[in-house]
Amino acid sequence: DILNAVADFYKLSVKDIKGKARSQKLANARQVAIYICREITDFSLSEIGDFFDRKHPTIIYSYEQVQEDIKVNSVLNNCVKEIIDKVKNN
Repeated sequence: DILNAVADFYKLSVKDIKGKARSQKLANARQVAIYICREITDFSLSEIGDFFDRKHPTIIYSYEQVQEDIKVNSVLNNCVKEIIDKVKNN
């Protein structure tokens, strides 16, 4: 559900977000999806890493990056809140 909501929000496919491409738009969407997974699920960092086919340090970096960015970027903060609300209301 999280991945679908992020893909829908960013107008991307789930396959693109889970893929290996590293364009800025895809990387940002992937980081947001990882952040939301960590925030609203009980999955461990390793489980999230397995799901996204990423290594543990990448998951930590992505989570911390979004965590810091939402403190100073109100647009990103609102986007994350909107996606979380959409996931929780499904």
